[in-house]
Amino acid sequence: MWTTTELWFDQLPPEGAGSVREALARALMSQPLGEQIKAKGSLSIWRLPAKLLAQMGLPARDGVGLYFLKRNTSGPDLPRWRQLLRALRRQEWPHCEAFHVSRVARMLQRDGIEVMHVVAAGEQRLCGLWPLRAFVLAEGVPGEDALVRFRRANAPDQQRLMAAIGALMARLHALGHCFTLRLHDLICLPEPGIPGARPALPRLCLIDLDYKGRPARAAVATEALRLSVLSKSVHEMLRSGVRFERRAVAAWWRAYRRALPTHGRLAFLRRLARQVHHLLSMHHANAELASRFPDAVRLAELPADWAAPAEAVR
Repeated sequence: MWTTTELWFDQLPPEGAGSVREALARALMSQPLGEQIKAKGSLSIWRLPAKLLAQMGLPARDGVGLYFLKRNTSGPDLPRWRQLLRALRRQEWPHCEAFHVSRVARMLQRDGIEVMHVVAAGEQRLCGLWPLRAFVLAEGVPGEDALVRFRRANAPDQQRLMAAIGALMARLHALGHCFTLRLHDLICLPEPGIPGARPALPRLCLIDLDYKGRPARAAVATEALRLSVLSKSVHEMLRSGVRFERRAVAAWWRAYRRALPTHGRLAFLRRLARQVHHLLSMHHANAELASRFPDAVRLAELPADWAAPAEAVR
């Protein structure tokens, strides 16, 4: 009586399927489905085979065999005052993380960004305002995790991957979208097997959207916001448990600078270069300490090759 539910389905007709939509929403929002792969507070992520969705009455696209369900079962985990501050910054009412991810994914897809395809989403609110629980169902993306690709790649391929990330971040910023990008937020899409058809840069698809800003295309990313997001992105990538060489980070920097519509103001680029240099110096200093004290690497459960000798940089 006091709650309202907003639903969105990509493959069901909006009219004449009300009972089917509501039944699917109840199952996706509250029932245990498939295999649970993550649980943190009220947030959980489930892996669902396409056969299970077909049994529930939700048609699957040809060639898609796996789906992922993210749900919030008791509203946002943040304190209410932080939720209200975030809502003011976004200029909208608060949403659960799962439903917010679905809105951001559809927005980026409209802007031509490779992003996970959202099949269904829903949110239940108290009195139509305060979020109680939500879900988002997305298709699995074929390809390889960017962090896994980076670990096994040689130096030239690592530079290609970092250049692709830099170009993607510049494109997002040009469209007004500013959020932190980490290696495990990206999937490297399969490359063509035809000899000579390998693209200059790998194609990337976003799967985890850490979007804390205002989801409006008209919002212009200020230089201060871009600098903060870029510095945090570099910091998150450097602390992902792999050793980054200076050439890989330089490839990211050059690709971002070239892909900017106006190549960026010189003062902004200098400030960004100083912050990246500082973060990279700390990263190599920590790796040097780890090589001298291997017990610390073992206690921190870092990969054994993380503190391997750095490649000579001319």
